[in-house]
Amino acid sequence: EKFSSSSDTSQGRRVFWGRVAAGSVKPGQAITVLPSGQSATVAQVLDHARRPGDIEAGHSAGIVLDREVDVSRGDWLVAPHLHAPTKRLDLHVRTAGDRDLRHARGVQVHLGSGHAQARVLTATAKDIAAGNEGFAYLTLDRPVAALSGDRAILRDDATGRVVAGGTVVDPFPPARRVARDRRIAALQAWRRDDVDAVLDELLAVEGWVDLGRFRIARNLDSVEGLGRGQRIGRADRPVLVSAETAAAVAGALVGAIGAWHERHPELPGLAKAALLTAAKTWPADIVEAEL
Repeated sequence: EKFSSSSDTSQGRRVFWGRVAAGSVKPGQAITVLPSGQSATVAQVLDHARRPGDIEAGHSAGIVLDREVDVSRGDWLVAPHLHAPTKRLDLHVRTAGDRDLRHARGVQVHLGSGHAQARVLTATAKDIAAGNEGFAYLTLDRPVAALSGDRAILRDDATGRVVAGGTVVDPFPPARRVARDRRIAALQAWRRDDVDAVLDELLAVEGWVDLGRFRIARNLDSVEGLGRGQRIGRADRPVLVSAETAAAVAGALVGAIGAWHERHPELPGLAKAALLTAAKTWPADIVEAEL
């Protein structure tokens, strides 16, 4: 809404109303608009009765920023390090009682108060029959803000009728193709409530977890002390790997370096790009972390 002191040019002229999902909001905090990436600072916070003050999670708040920014319906205001828009989503859905969710069809996705167009691929590559459950992978036409557990509604792109409802399981699914059975097992792990159990099952299924993405996806304050795997990589980009994965990646790298020196004893070692290619069985993030 338009702020009552709209003549004051020292701050934005709109109040953005919504519910504080986690943590708290107070004047002076830096924020980023998700998914657009615009930055600002909180100038004033109002409670439901328009009284200034800090607001904790679970309560409604009116936020005035220090500048004018473009905030659309469905956008989030987040701490800068949590800015992670996504154009891919893995969902667990239940179809409507009288409609199938068709594989490889267009849908309208409603997330919170926002929406986007998407193409849906079911995990089994078959239609999910009316009244049944399953996993669905969505490729969206624009970046959105989403966390694990967020609720979604899918409408048929042609008719606009609701075909399924469900929750976001993994808001950052892998870009590279993964074996169907392994991906379904990983999504089953994601649905567990206990964070340690999720990490243990993901390590057993996939062999690694990007802890930075996992922290954002589950909206965690910290991932310190979580999981029973081996931590590798930089402090700002931690990766959790199983002992088997760590040994396999290290073995591939050592083997590639050894083979290179046998062929070219007169040359220095392999460049980083060549090492990443040599261990391409694993995602580049894992190989870089191991290096």
